[in-house]
Amino acid sequence: MVMLRARYGAKDNSHALLWQSDPSVKLPTALLGLTDRPQGYELPGEQWWPSVGCAPLNGYWALWWTRPDTDALRGGMVRSEVALWPLADIGAQPDLFGVLEELSGTPVAAASPERLRSLAEAVVNPGESTPVVLSLEDWPGLLAGLWPRLSPSLRRQFSARVALTPPQSGQSVAEPWLYAAPSGRRLHWPGRQRIDTALLPTSRVALWLAGQADALLEEVLTTYGADWPDLAALRRVARVTDGLQRLRDQATALDAFQIIALLRTLVTLPETDSTRTLQQEAITGIAAQLPTADYPALKSLANIHLSADAARPLVQRVMEWVESRMLTLALPDAGDLLSRAVKNELEAWWRQGVCEALRRAFTQPFGAWPTQTLRWLGLPPAHPALDQLLPTDAATEASLLAAAEQTILPDEELQACQAQCGQRNWSRLHAHILHQAVEPKQQLTQQLAFPGDVTPGLAYLVEALPGDIVLAQTLATPEAPLLPLAAQRTCQQPDLLDNLNPHQVPWRSLWAAHIEAGGAHWPPGADQTQLAQQLMDAVLDGAKADGLVLALADEMGDVALAHPQRAQLWATLGHGAAERLLAACARRFIQLLESINEPEPEQPLSRAILAHTESGPRSALLIATVANWSVCSDEQMVCRWLEQPVYAGWTQAMAEKLGQVAARRHWGRLAAAMYSQCRRENRVLAHGVQACVGLLLPWDQGIFAWLYAPSPSRSVDHNILAQRVAQLGAELAAHEALSYWERVGGRRRDISDRATPSEQWLQIARRAQQGANSGGLRALVESLHDSFPHNTRVQELLQIVKISR
Repeated sequence: MVMLRARYGAKDNSHALLWQSDPSVKLPTALLGLTDRPQGYELPGEQWWPSVGCAPLNGYWALWWTRPDTDALRGGMVRSEVALWPLADIGAQPDLFGVLEELSGTPVAAASPERLRSLAEAVVNPGESTPVVLSLEDWPGLLAGLWPRLSPSLRRQFSARVALTPPQSGQSVAEPWLYAAPSGRRLHWPGRQRIDTALLPTSRVALWLAGQADALLEEVLTTYGADWPDLAALRRVARVTDGLQRLRDQATALDAFQIIALLRTLVTLPETDSTRTLQQEAITGIAAQLPTADYPALKSLANIHLSADAARPLVQRVMEWVESRMLTLALPDAGDLLSRAVKNELEAWWRQGVCEALRRAFTQPFGAWPTQTLRWLGLPPAHPALDQLLPTDAATEASLLAAAEQTILPDEELQACQAQCGQRNWSRLHAHILHQAVEPKQQLTQQLAFPGDVTPGLAYLVEALPGDIVLAQTLATPEAPLLPLAAQRTCQQPDLLDNLNPHQVPWRSLWAAHIEAGGAHWPPGADQTQLAQQLMDAVLDGAKADGLVLALADEMGDVALAHPQRAQLWATLGHGAAERLLAACARRFIQLLESINEPEPEQPLSRAILAHTESGPRSALLIATVANWSVCSDEQMVCRWLEQPVYAGWTQAMAEKLGQVAARRHWGRLAAAMYSQCRRENRVLAHGVQACVGLLLPWDQGIFAWLYAPSPSRSVDHNILAQRVAQLGAELAAHEALSYWERVGGRRRDISDRATPSEQWLQIARRAQQGANSGGLRALVESLHDSFPHNTRVQELLQIVKISR
C-alpha cells in the first residue's frame, strides 16, 4: 500500500501546495482549503492547533496535521503535513498513530479510555447534527484510538476536522463525522452533542468501538463477513447484540414485542448461515411467547420477511393465536386483523397462518365463532377477508342464522351485514335481519327485492310475521314466490281466509294456492253456497278461475245446477274446468232426478248426464228420461242399459215413456229388448212394449198379446199357432217329426215320407190342429215340452195352446 505525502503552507503570501511526494498525482483541490486555518475567528490567546483532520476526497483518503507557521513572512499563515492513500487501499491501514507522529514530528499520546468511549458513543449515535469534541489536546489520540475498530468501509468514509465555529450553510465540503474545537468554544456550538470532560453514557457498541472486547457483538458482526458497510449497520448489530443477550439471559422475562424487535433487526442483516441461525434463535423465542402476546405483537410480525422454512414454526403459532384469541379481540381490532389477512403487501407466511386458522374456525357451526362472525360481517374493513375465507354455503348461513337469533346487533352492523347477505345469497339470514331492523309492514317488500333467491327468506318471514301482514302483502303481490308460501301459512291458519272475496283476483289466486297446498277447500264457518255462487258470478263476469273451479267442482254441483246462467258457464270456463263442473252437475242432476221437473237440459250438461248414465248405475227413471233426449241417439246403448237388472223402480209411466221413445224413433232393437225384459218377469215393461209392439216380429207380437200384454188376448189364430209349433219342432227335433206324431196318436201313413223335415213338421202340426190325433195340437206341444222342459219358447207355446179357444 503506497502512502503519498504532501505539504501545504505559505507561498507568495498565500496558502498553497508546497510539495508532494509524487508530482504525477493530481491532489484533491479541496485539500487546499481543508489544510488552511480552521474556519471561524480566533479568540485572543486561543490555541487552535494541532488542527488534525481526515476525509475521503476525490478517490483518496487524506489525513492532515496543521499548525501555525511562525517562520512565514506574513502573519497568520499555517503549515500542513498531509498523508494520502487511494480510497480503495485505506481500509487495510491498521493504525494511524505512526502516521500522525510522522506528520507531526512528535509522539502522539493515546486518549483516555473514558474520552475514547464518549467519542465512540457520539460516532455511533450522533444525533441530528455532527457532534463536536471540545478539546484539542487529545484530539489526535482520539482519532487514532477510534481507527482500529472501524471496518474497511467505514475507514473509507471516516471524516473529522477542527473548526472554531459551526460551518455555514452552502459550504462545498460535506460535514464530517466529527468536529473538534478548543475547549472554550462550548457556547459557539449550541444544540450539538458536545464531547468534553464530562463522560457521556456509553452503549455496548461504543465500548466495543473504543476497544473493549465483546464476543457476542463480534459474533453478530460476522454476519457481515470482514466488512460492515456503514454506521447504520453497526447500530443494527448493536441492537441485535443487546436483544440476543437479553434473550439468552432472561428469555422468560422478555415479552414477545422485545423478541420481535430483535427478529425485525436480524432480517435486515446480510443473509448468511450465521444470520439464519440467529434468526431461528429469535423465532424460537417468539414462538414460545406468542401464545400469551397481545394483538399488537401478532400484528407486528406481519411485515417481517422470512423464508417459508424459517417461518414454519411461527405459522403454526399464528394459527393457534388466531384460533384461541380472535374471539376475545375488541371489534376494531378484529376488523383490523381481518383486513390485514388478505393484504398482499404483508408477508405471505403471516397471512397463511391467519387465513388458515380463520378458514378452519369459520366451519365451526356452534359456539362463539358464528356469533362473532356475524358481528364481523358488519365491519366493512373485514369484508375482503370474509369474501375469501368465509364459506357461502347453506350450512354456514344456518349457523349464522342460529347465532343471529340469539344476538342483538347495532343498526349500523345490521345494515352492513344485510348487504353481505345479498352478495352471498343468504336469503334467510337477510330475512332475519329485516325482521330485526325493519318495520313489519316493510319486511316482505324488502325481502322481495333481495338480489339472490328470495324464497328461503320469504318463507322465514311468512312464518315469523303476524298473519294479517302476510295476508295484506300477498293480496298486494299475489304471485310467486310469495303466493305459495302464504298459502302454506293459510293452511296453518285458515281463519286468514275469513274475508275471502271470489270477485277479486288476489283473493282467487290465494284461494287456489291454498287449496293446492293441501288446505281446506272452504274457510272455516264460511257459507259455501254463497262463495260458490260468487265464484261462478265472477267467472261469468270474465274472471279466470279454472284452477279454482277444477278444485271445487265436486262441491259446486248443486250451486252450478241451480244457477240461472248455468248454460253460459260451459262456454266461459276452460275445457278442463267445464268438464269437471259438468260432471259434478250431472251427478247431482241424476241424484235429484225425481224432483227435477225440466225438459232436456242444455247440450253440454245433457251430454255429461248421458255419459254418467252410460258409465254408472242407472235407475229406471234415468233410463226413461235420458233415452228420451235428443243427445241420446244410440239405440244399442239404451238396449245395453236394459240388459242390466233394473227391475226395481219401473213404473207404468216410465215404461210407457220408454216405449214411446222406441216407437217414435222406430227402435226395433229397443222394443225387442223391452220385450225380452218383460218375458224375464219385468212385467211393468209390458206397458212400454205395448207402446211399440208393432216393432216386434209377428210371432213375438202374438206371444206378447197372448201372454205379456197388460190385457192379454184370449183369441188365438190357430193357423199361426200351428205354423209356430211346426217351426219350433223343426228347430228342436228336425228328424223326429214322425216319431212325435206317432207318440201323440197320429197315423204314420198320413205323413209323407218324402217330405223334408220342415214339411213333415208342418204336416203333423196342421193335422193335429185339425184333430187327426188324440189331444190335437195341445198334445203335440206337450210332447215337445216333455222333451224340452226348460225351453222358454216351448213353455210359451204350451201356455198358448192351453188358453186358446
